Amino acid sequence: MSFGSHNNRAFTLRGVWIVSAILLAIIAIIAGASLSAETQSSKSKAEEKAVSNRGGKVDAQQLAREVLTNELKAEQSDNTLWRFRKAEWKNGKEQLYDVIETKHGDVSRLLAENGKPLNAEQQRAENARIQKLTNESDELKKQVQTLKRDGDQETKLLAMLPDALLYHYAGRKGDLVRLTFKPNPKFHASSHEAEVFHHMSGVMVLNTKVKRLVELRGRLTSEVKFFGGILGHLDKGGTFAVKQADVAGTHWDMTLLDTELNGKALFFKTIAVHEKRVESNYQRVPEDITVQQAAQILRKDKTESAAVPSKKNATN
Repeated sequence: MSFGSHNNRAFTLRGVWIVSAILLAIIAIIAGASLSAETQSSKSKAEEKAVSNRGGKVDAQQLAREVLTNELKAEQSDNTLWRFRKAEWKNGKEQLYDVIETKHGDVSRLLAENGKPLNAEQQRAENARIQKLTNESDELKKQVQTLKRDGDQETKLLAMLPDALLYHYAGRKGDLVRLTFKPNPKFHASSHEAEVFHHMSGVMVLNTKVKRLVELRGRLTSEVKFFGGILGHLDKGGTFAVKQADVAGTHWDMTLLDTELNGKALFFKTIAVHEKRVESNYQRVPEDITVQQAAQILRKDKTESAAVPSKKNATN
């Protein structure tokens, strides 16, 4: 998955993570990295220890550390690019997009708005917008730079998760292990953004077979003030949900991002505090595809403009 550029789109962790729009975006970046067959089939002694200890339960802290570390490694090794559908609910609008990733940024085409396919005039406007985007390389570079800056910050936050939170075993079903998490009182935030770790609790679902994060849900247990509120704030009670899955055999990507947060985090430019996003229909595209080629495909294809699914019935 990518976030703006291939490695930085937004779970996402593709990014993308946790209890705040900040942590949710961490998922958006990480979510789409793929694992090699060798990685999926082999387990180190440390991994075996994490999966089971006395009584058949898991060492929750160790397992969380290994899965989150694997997410970072997977993100770094994934060079694949994808075409997918993105249904998005934000700012009171329901929009459905056809998206193609390239190494120089994502190119998207709006297919439907508020459940209705675009009319002829709107389609012409989309064609013009896409053409303008391909002609303005500076605009694309600016977009990628902004997303990369957010992605780098989110990756740093992801690396802190094993130490910032305390994890506890809450059950398992097959390869899926459920952990709960809460703030680690011994963790000292090294940045203003990391302060959010002191205000969040929730549930994490992990796939122990391939060491991937499957689901993350939680809420803010208290108000977060970044630099005393100067850099923004997030109110108590806000919720988040992120899901990812193997969407193409060996490729993991984000399938759901849902944030219901009140406040504003000024240090991120690409994250909304009230947003729901469902991604589906993943198809791999050539790694050398250009922005111009992606734009041509989106303009040419007579893709059926399916109505946006209702927010209530979307993946949850």
